[in-house]
Amino acid sequence: MEDLFKDPFIDRFVEQGREEGIEQGIEQGKRLGRTDAVAHVLLAILAARGIAIPEQTRARIVECADPDQLESWATRAATSTTVDEVFAS
Repeated sequence: MEDLFKDPFIDRFVEQGREEGIEQGIEQGKRLGRTDAVAHVLLAILAARGIAIPEQTRARIVECADPDQLESWATRAATSTTVDEVFAS
């Protein structure tokens, strides 16, 4: 009975939408994974350099959704001596 209501034209668009949704999900997952990884690296750099990380700063790092910004902070953290230097504009 279901075969009577099958339409190849509609099925093609449904499948295309499904594939696009999967691709978007994969890309979002990669971005979230990268963001999470860079945030952890930044925290590790600060800790290894003996720079105190106030809870508010830790929250700012963990909540940041921009991996490029996190990488910029991590680069600064490699040569900074204070947390303020890391976040200086």
